[in-house]
Amino acid sequence: MNVIAITGNLCKDIELRYTNNNKAVVENTLGVRKGIKDKETGTYQSDFIDFVCFEKKAEYLNEYAKKGDKIEITGKLRVDNWKDNDGNPHRRSYVVADSLNILSAKPKGDKPEESISADFEITDEDLPF
Repeated sequence: MNVIAITGNLCKDIELRYTNNNKAVVENTLGVRKGIKDKETGTYQSDFIDFVCFEKKAEYLNEYAKKGDKIEITGKLRVDNWKDNDGNPHRRSYVVADSLNILSAKPKGDKPEESISADFEITDEDLPF
């Protein structure tokens, strides 16, 4: 089974483009923090994982996400192998997104942030356990 789930921060702003068949495409990279701190600098190490999404998912990211936002992606790992004109082998690994969620989106542009609050009380009877 080929399933991968990653959560990380967008490394660059979204650049929406279209294929020859007029399908929306976004390619980007997620910075995924490892649980390992660098002993010299005290900062966490990260992996940088490329991903691609198509159509509605690409348009959704273009509309609501920007560099630095925390994104959750579930998809399939894809590995492309090819040889260049000189016969040298190359390999590229990336995730093809089946689903995604923006976990820390802030409004694009200069719009002020809005906060949403609910004014209600939860009792013991409301809890399912």
